[in-house]
Amino acid sequence: MKKIEGNKSAKALKELQAIDERLVENVDGTINETERKMYHVGLVRVIDRPGEAKNKVNVNVQVFHEQSFEKLKKNFKFLGFSKLVVIHDPKLDNGELPKKEVAPKQMTPEEMEAEIERRANEKAKTIVESNESNEGSPVYGTTIAEMKSFAEANEIDLSGLKKIKDIENALKTWIQEKEA
Repeated sequence: MKKIEGNKSAKALKELQAIDERLVENVDGTINETERKMYHVGLVRVIDRPGEAKNKVNVNVQVFHEQSFEKLKKNFKFLGFSKLVVIHDPKLDNGELPKKEVAPKQMTPEEMEAEIERRANEKAKTIVESNESNEGSPVYGTTIAEMKSFAEANEIDLSGLKKIKDIENALKTWIQEKEA
């Protein structure tokens, strides 16, 4: 089985050596190539020995998949371990840094309204452009902004109307009443 160097093994061996020189003897910095997508972790346990000059320290190297490793990180002290030392991190495989996932930005209500209006305007524009049988654009415009400015210029009350269809219907009704 082919062995490769763990991408964090040098740092891990230094950490273990700082805890106790003898721990480095028990840890090999290499991993099986077939396990490169797994976390390789040294679990350090310090056993208190009252009356003795030194505590007993041992390290156990284990392999975990991502979900188990996340659980271990949260509960390692509860499980009786003093420290976790990562020997190989699959997210850093081949020395590459992991890509940070950026959470989508939470929009404010004003930004949501602006985005909805922008999308409505785009949709209205495509509908108007695709409608070949239409006799041209209406007198009051095709976008919400154009319709609102037409309504304002003609003193038409559009309060409470936010959907383009509702605004359009109100303007059509006003024009029909004016023509009658």
